[in-house]
Amino acid sequence: MNFSSTGSTALRILAVAGLAIAGIAGNLVAAGDSDRHNHQIATFLGGPGHEYWQQKVDYVISVKLDDKKQYITGDAQITYNNNSPYTLNYLWFQLDQNRFSLNSVSQLADATELTEDIIQSLSAGYAPELGKMGSGGYRKLVLSTIDGNNLQTIQVGTLMRVNLPKPLKPEDQITIEAEWEFPIIDAELPYSRGGFEHFPDDDNYLYGIAQWYPRPVAFSEEQGWHTQPYLGKGEFASELGDFEVNISVPKGYIVAATGQLTNPKSVLSGQQLERLSRARTSQHPVFIVTPEEALLAQQNKYADHQVWTFTAKSVRDFAFAASRKFIWDAMSFQLDDSNRSIMAMSFYPNDAGSLWPKLATRTLVKTLSVLSKKLTTYPYPTIQAVNGPIKGGIEYPMITFNGPRPEAKRIDGVGDEFTNEHYLTSLLIHETIHSYFPGIINIDERSHGWVDEGLTSLYQTIVEKSVDPKYPSLFSAQNTIERLRQTALSPVVEEADNLRNVFDVHYIKASAHFSVLRNLILGPELFDISLQEFSRIWSFRRPTPEHLFLAIESASGKKLDWFWDTWFKSSDTLDFGIKSSAPLSLSGQNSTAETGDLTYQIEIEKLGGLVAPLPIRISLATGKDLLWTVPVDAWRLGNNTIRRSITVSQPAKVITLDPDNLTLDINQSNNSIVFLHDDSKRAPTSQTVP
Repeated sequence: MNFSSTGSTALRILAVAGLAIAGIAGNLVAAGDSDRHNHQIATFLGGPGHEYWQQKVDYVISVKLDDKKQYITGDAQITYNNNSPYTLNYLWFQLDQNRFSLNSVSQLADATELTEDIIQSLSAGYAPELGKMGSGGYRKLVLSTIDGNNLQTIQVGTLMRVNLPKPLKPEDQITIEAEWEFPIIDAELPYSRGGFEHFPDDDNYLYGIAQWYPRPVAFSEEQGWHTQPYLGKGEFASELGDFEVNISVPKGYIVAATGQLTNPKSVLSGQQLERLSRARTSQHPVFIVTPEEALLAQQNKYADHQVWTFTAKSVRDFAFAASRKFIWDAMSFQLDDSNRSIMAMSFYPNDAGSLWPKLATRTLVKTLSVLSKKLTTYPYPTIQAVNGPIKGGIEYPMITFNGPRPEAKRIDGVGDEFTNEHYLTSLLIHETIHSYFPGIINIDERSHGWVDEGLTSLYQTIVEKSVDPKYPSLFSAQNTIERLRQTALSPVVEEADNLRNVFDVHYIKASAHFSVLRNLILGPELFDISLQEFSRIWSFRRPTPEHLFLAIESASGKKLDWFWDTWFKSSDTLDFGIKSSAPLSLSGQNSTAETGDLTYQIEIEKLGGLVAPLPIRISLATGKDLLWTVPVDAWRLGNNTIRRSITVSQPAKVITLDPDNLTLDINQSNNSIVFLHDDSKRAPTSQTVP
């Protein structure tokens, strides 16, 4: 591509045409329009309206863990508070353990090879040929009123309808008693999100117990009963409430759980109590259970049980982990001027290796320290990380399960700079951020998993950069572009259960699109203020994506319908390119010849369906860089190209679109032009950078 010069004495940018994204013009709807939301439920500011409501469910639970049979037996009093304006004749309950039962929808949907024997076995209720996947599910489940009358129930897979003895009016409550039992699943099952891990060398177990009690389905004004079945990929939606949980485990077990331990003197030794007291004022991790004590404990298998009691307020769920093998370390930290101390704790076996004691608890503290400044102050009294039993990571209120036990120096296939220390740190950061999304901001993960995973992955990169500005994040721009190039991805807003590649869409793509909003459209300062406001007004409430959109628009002062509708609700990608064009003529440009100025005309083409502000850099032969950004409004009129004439006093070496990969342009091969100059003619020629 050849360019010639025109005259000027300074850099000028002449807007020849303002051209737009196809399909966006005419679709800009004001954030406050009546079809966007019901202003009585959510205000134009994106916060809860004066008629916003949500249900509350409180639990008093006793549970026994049988480590010989890997079995759970539980009973509970469940108090359901009807804060809605509706009279309820029935409730829906979640029975997530039934996903692992023989006849579950996910089980049958994935059973690709059936025989006559298997089909007959399924009809009889037992199919050993299907292996571990059919080994779980409730074996007993009885619900009754407080006076002992059984309630009529109808189980539908992972859901159960519970007919009430009388209508539950607004502002009334009902207490339901429940008894249940089920076998604990092997955590190696796909999307297990909990279960047991067996250590054959010493015949011990590590348990991560989750989705383990019957609980009412979420009920909201926007969606009614949230009755999407639990198929595995989509995570959870539940009501906030208070918990008192009594966990009976064999003597010698250490238990980590949502909330605070209220009876430490009943389950810990005098020495452990002293260490725990010391940890409450320590700014460095203190061993409550040492590695040597954990080795000794796993050799002593007592038949007697102990009861660990935990309480938690205003949480959406409750999970716990238990094992003889646990090492336990803890430290205290403060996040504000209130003198409120938070306990950060980690639980891991000796098998976890050297990185867990080095990194885990400190990473929890670092993550919450950053988020409490960026979002809202962490409100709970503890944060805990457990090593195991699953392979990846999963979050629950105040506790996360994290599978990796890394020792090697690098991860194959990721790059020499990304070590296992980075891998473990990133996983711990990610799962801890989920304490906010959805732990504090109670997002419905099953319907809108992209919100919590996208925001969590975005803030993961922010925390990583606070650890090390050169941190080699898996969510770096280049890694993200590579993933986006590989295949056409579904729209970000698609539900997880409808996706083949949940990680690519809800983690990579969603976080990348939030990153474009933060780094390019709003700017980090305005984006952070907007998310801080969203987090403040929706803490301990259940926002929808529309609430998020409204809150960001209100706090930032930007109307962003075009962005939500294209970047989140379509499968389009962004691809800007420098289009070939003829050089400008030197004739009639005497002033340029006299002054020595050079004019470059570039024609930029929109080849993808998305648009964004477009940074452009001109690198001059003197080594100086000139930077400016074409605003997104340049594409408003609907054409697919824009032209810019750029006059400079020195020859340009390179013009580059999006030099820092902020737009997530999936084809960077057409983003640069290199200029070759003939000094005798002063006319630049060019070639594209392959």
